[in-house]
Amino acid sequence: YQIQNGEFEVLGNELEFRKRIDNVEITGKIDRLDGLETENGKYIRIIDYKSSDKNIDLNELISGTQIQLITYLDSMTKENEAKPAGMFYFGLIDPVIKSSKGKSDEEIKEELKKKFRMNGMILADIDIIKRMDKTLDKGSSNSVPVYLDKDGNISKHRSNVITKEQFTKLQETA
Repeated sequence: YQIQNGEFEVLGNELEFRKRIDNVEITGKIDRLDGLETENGKYIRIIDYKSSDKNIDLNELISGTQIQLITYLDSMTKENEAKPAGMFYFGLIDPVIKSSKGKSDEEIKEELKKKFRMNGMILADIDIIKRMDKTLDKGSSNSVPVYLDKDGNISKHRSNVITKEQFTKLQETA
């Protein structure tokens, strides 16, 4: 659903990651790397699959206790000469939908989409957001953690967005 309703393409799955910082070597596996080329340049997003509900905590990013995704994103944007578009966790657990009689199949399908929405941080850029979810005009996205108000503007209080400058500062600490 997320790939079908967005413009980002999968660039790779289960990519080996290795980075040396001073005498410490960091290794891992990037579950999914997606990319998009626009008239404003290339964009990268990192997706990490989880078997539990997980979200990115900005305070933990800043304090350096949640560095996995920002480290991957920093490395991949540099390697691909791209800009950061987002870093997300995607839950792989089958959700349970509590349904009362009378819910249509379409209503149940919409609830399922929301349960499979990625958690994380997305670039506060309406163009990039709409390229991740082409169906989004207003309200809550079924793909990414963004809410657009009735005028189509990003609701900063109901969305997990960060600016390009904030991404840059986080990358500097990675």
